[in-house]
Amino acid sequence: MRSIEIMLSDGMIGNLSHSVFVQNAKDSAGNIQPLQKASAFVTCPTPISPYEVTITEIMADPQPSLGYLPPVQYIELKNHTPNRLWLSELSLSDAQTRIALPKILLQPHQRITLCDHADTTAMKGIPNVVGCALPYINIESDLLTLTNQQNQTVHQFQYQQFMHHPSYSQGGYSLEHIDSNAACIDHFMWTSNTAQGGTPSLPPATFKSFPTQKSQPPNHHTAFQVAYLAATHPDTALLIFNHPVVDSLPPLKMTNQNASYTFQPLKIGSHKYVIQPPLQNQQIVEVKIGPIKNCNGDTLQQSVQPLGYSSLLPSAGQLQFNEVMFNALDAQPDYLEVVNTSQQPLQLMGLQLQIITDQQPEDIITLSTQPFILYPREIRCFSAEPYALAMANNPKVFHRHQRVVNFPNLPASGATLRLTHPSITEPIDEMTYSESMHSPVIRSNKGVSLEKTSPTAPSNQSMHWVSATTTAGYATPGETNSQCSDARKTLKKVFELDKTVYNLPTVS
Repeated sequence: MRSIEIMLSDGMIGNLSHSVFVQNAKDSAGNIQPLQKASAFVTCPTPISPYEVTITEIMADPQPSLGYLPPVQYIELKNHTPNRLWLSELSLSDAQTRIALPKILLQPHQRITLCDHADTTAMKGIPNVVGCALPYINIESDLLTLTNQQNQTVHQFQYQQFMHHPSYSQGGYSLEHIDSNAACIDHFMWTSNTAQGGTPSLPPATFKSFPTQKSQPPNHHTAFQVAYLAATHPDTALLIFNHPVVDSLPPLKMTNQNASYTFQPLKIGSHKYVIQPPLQNQQIVEVKIGPIKNCNGDTLQQSVQPLGYSSLLPSAGQLQFNEVMFNALDAQPDYLEVVNTSQQPLQLMGLQLQIITDQQPEDIITLSTQPFILYPREIRCFSAEPYALAMANNPKVFHRHQRVVNFPNLPASGATLRLTHPSITEPIDEMTYSESMHSPVIRSNKGVSLEKTSPTAPSNQSMHWVSATTTAGYATPGETNSQCSDARKTLKKVFELDKTVYNLPTVS
């Protein structure tokens, strides 16, 4: 028997079944076959580029089982392209495990659901289920990564349990990405499937809005911007964006063309630059960043940002309390906001909060365990759940929030707070708060923060602390205070009584 090799022409599409017709084929005996037909599936590789396939739904805590879903973990993927893609081009990993995905052909814009081999029977009836050696998803947090054959990261998602809607975080509900038009952007794009518990292999259900006291719910579609730029060392700059970027690091240039500083990217994926010559301590220079594109194709044109290095620890009065929430709503965390009132960049690593009450021993919490530069007049908000705090208030200022895992619920009745540092003898700043400092016309102090009327006002004088306004949703974490003297010039406040005074008749 003799074989014939046939090459696909340029107009033929791979990964489809093709038919081949042969006319008047003649064998060695002289027999002629007028027409023969053969069909075969033509397999071609389909390299997958970053963000062409992404994670779109995760069930990490399936207990208790709700709706029609079985009590099993699963991960939903979506092909965002108009092309057929082989799933086997990808591998899936977490911190402990990496698996090759099975050879399944994803149709254009198709969703599929990965589950463990042992759970495929339980998932019977759910469309497009693919069994594999699914890594166990940690209920509280896990880093899930899709990697292609070229060892590029196609999508990486840091799952966090606190991304769930507060009312649906105790199990039985999946976490779903809410916007297919920005599938690669994860900040504030995930929420609980509150309707059915989960919709594996199907478009997401209608979501319940995140609880907030704002008159208008915050817009969670944050614009592409620089989240942080500072020098971790005199010769090393760290640049972080709020969205994933697809290009290599953008050029950094001095705004003053006569300046001699140069910035060379350290290596791809590091977000670091080598600074030559090294910056001086407490030095701030102004640089231009960009242009650069995020993973969704949005372009950040040239942005001017300060770049500074500092090993200077804040001394008394240089770093001050700016806002405190000590009786938060049930779905929200307490928080503390500080402001740099000096003219120099300050190093916050090692900054501590000391909580003093009459009934309890003193409690000391380290607010910043990693190097962090706070520029003059900038604010920093510390809490145990900054994601939920930004979701309920203003996601656009999420870069001004910092998570402190052991940040406590502050005493609701009152306490004395001190900013301290192990290397500094005297307190950096101190304030004493109580419920009586709130406006007497507010019906309930729960969910209302205390704001300072001016960042430089003495923190230890109660006259400089007032309740956040109704128009600001009773809290402004990461933002300019609604009762700040600078803000009063532009803020339109609703009419409200400041104080009620009763004149009692004189008894003769």
